[in-house]
Amino acid sequence: MPYDLVKETGTWTTSKSSDNWSECLVKLGVPSDMVEKVKQEKYDVVVTVSGDTCTYKMTEFGETSVNTFTFGVEAEEKDSMGSRKVIHTLEGDALVSNYPNYDGKGMPLRTSRRWLNDNTILAACQATVLKKMRVTEFPLDISLSGNVMTSKLVHMGKAIENSLTMGDEGEENDLSDKKRRTALVVFTRPKETGTWKASGNSDNYGEILQKLGVPPDMLPKVLEIEYSVEMSVSGDTFTYKITEFGQTSVNTFTLGVESEEKDAWGTTRMVTYSMEGDSLVNTYPSVDGKGLKFSSARRFMDDNTIRTELKVGDLVGWSEAKRVV
Repeated sequence: MPYDLVKETGTWTTSKSSDNWSECLVKLGVPSDMVEKVKQEKYDVVVTVSGDTCTYKMTEFGETSVNTFTFGVEAEEKDSMGSRKVIHTLEGDALVSNYPNYDGKGMPLRTSRRWLNDNTILAACQATVLKKMRVTEFPLDISLSGNVMTSKLVHMGKAIENSLTMGDEGEENDLSDKKRRTALVVFTRPKETGTWKASGNSDNYGEILQKLGVPPDMLPKVLEIEYSVEMSVSGDTFTYKITEFGQTSVNTFTLGVESEEKDAWGTTRMVTYSMEGDSLVNTYPSVDGKGLKFSSARRFMDDNTIRTELKVGDLVGWSEAKRVV
């Protein structure tokens, strides 16, 4: 589920932090005598969003700052401590901020924040002092054919070529002629073809299913469901055929494009599929036709296990399925 910026509007205070948070604040320019005040300060936020542009108004220690930025575009940010350049991006379920020179002395800073629930944000901060490095340029060619990626690197007169299949472990050569096992970790859609059986779930999975409209008398059957999948892929477009409880549905989707999905019982809803890291994510803006938001992200734990992270309304849970061999 993408990071919901507008939901940040409200009053916030730090609830807990890592053991080195005080050290991080000092490194970010907070005076030592202000550290404890910063850790206990309440602050107000007002966020408005229009397309890819966001205006962020923040009031803390009696001072207010207002900044407007466009995702992926470097902008100037001003606050009570000064101004600096920053690029904000949305990466999966996180809002990521990259400052190439946070302190004006060459220190880069990266922060990311994500929702743990409607009232809790987890913020991570990484600040590093970089030393000057010798920059070496070398040609690198990457080509993709189906699920196979081939890379060709020429460095110091030496050429190296490697081919890896997405989702599978393979052998990779490096400049020192050493070989290592590696893998391109992505959700390989055709690999989902097969028969699967529910194998585990979070404690609140039954509650999630009911919120999605599953009748209480059907829950035991769903918790032990066995289903078959046929997946075919052509570029960013894929066709998904699923058979469960003796009913079959066939739907075709294009990654990043909202489409209509029809299940085996004839119910239709709008959904958008996307690839986020090693997960295939599907987002429903109104899964019940009444505005209930639902998203799931599934990834391979191994060749025969799929884990699905679920979020429906304010409920978050998971389920796992094992391949029936």
